[in-house]
Parts: sequence; C-alpha cells; structure tokens
Amino acid sequence: MKIYIVMWQDRHAEPTAKPFRKLDTAKKWARAQAEEFCKFPEDLKEKQIANWLYYVEYSCESDCLWITEEEISEVSIPDELRRIAKTGGGCLCGHDDWCENCTPGSAANEIRKELLKLASKIESQQ
Repeated sequence: MKIYIVMWQDRHAEPTAKPFRKLDTAKKWARAQAEEFCKFPEDLKEKQIANWLYYVEYSCESDCLWITEEEISEVSIPDELRRIAKTGGGCLCGHDDWCENCTPGSAANEIRKELLKLASKIESQQ
C-alpha cells in the first residue's frame, strides 16, 4: 500500500509529518497550509524537486511543505513508519537521505520524532 507523507518545515514551528492515503488529498492539504501561512502572495512558489512528488514554499525564509511517497505493509504500518524515520524522506536540499546540514534547527530530527510518535500512536490504537 502506498502512503503519501507531507513534511512541513516552518522556522517558527515544530516540523511536522502528516500521512495521507491519496496524493490528491495530500497536495490539497499542503497547498492549503501554504496559502494560509503565506504572508505575501509573491512568496508562494511551487517547484519541481527530484524525489519529491510536490513542493511548495510559502515564505522568503524557505518555509515549505513537500510530499514523499512510501510503500508500506498494511499489517505493520507502525514498523513501516519507523523504517521511513530511519531512512528519511529527503532533506531540504533534495538528497535521498536526511541531511543534518541542510535543515535548519535539526528539523530532520524533529520530523523523525514526529514519524516515530505517529507510529506509536497507530500502534496504541490497534
């Protein structure tokens, strides 16, 4: 089963990772967040970035959201989210793995923590 994970990096908030079952829904949600938090219309920019299905920047500080696709086993969603947290989903510079140098304030670590929290939450509800 494929899931789509929206990664959200904003310098004024904790990094967030939010999973979706449908790419359309993930894109609409990401775009809506970018529009809501964008202060100046000229700062809203969608870009094509390798390994990401969607990328939108909404400030001159490079605050952004991006979407990655992950293949997971339905029987073990928490384990798969932990695997994604270990292997990454890409960093802000587009590398295949997490890149601590490219993400301000160790955002990569914060996103990993969010994925691990999500895995624990799903596991506790099963």
